[in-house]
Amino acid sequence: MAHTRRTQLLMEPDEYAELERIAEQKRVSVAELIRTAVRVVYLRSPDDKLATVGHIAAMNLPVDSWSQMNGLVVPDEGGDRGGLRWRSSLTQTSSSTPRVATAC
Repeated sequence: MAHTRRTQLLMEPDEYAELERIAEQKRVSVAELIRTAVRVVYLRSPDDKLATVGHIAAMNLPVDSWSQMNGLVVPDEGGDRGGLRWRSSLTQTSSSTPRVATAC
């Protein structure tokens, strides 16, 4: 088993409270939440990141101009999706059908 190192991190109280909320929701410790974030953001290889982009491109998600797509999302109160969610119906807020990405 590899040796682990202890680290100390100082955070603003409101940021830590938000991490506690997310950790509780995910049923993990705040420490595990931070370790996972560090692995995903800083320790993933470029090949892993490229594979992730490929998986996202294969989802055929709707894409359009920024102004068009921005009109399709609304704030997500209490969610864990970065503070945004899709509107209930894409067709209600869109004058044209969003285009689908064919290449990345």
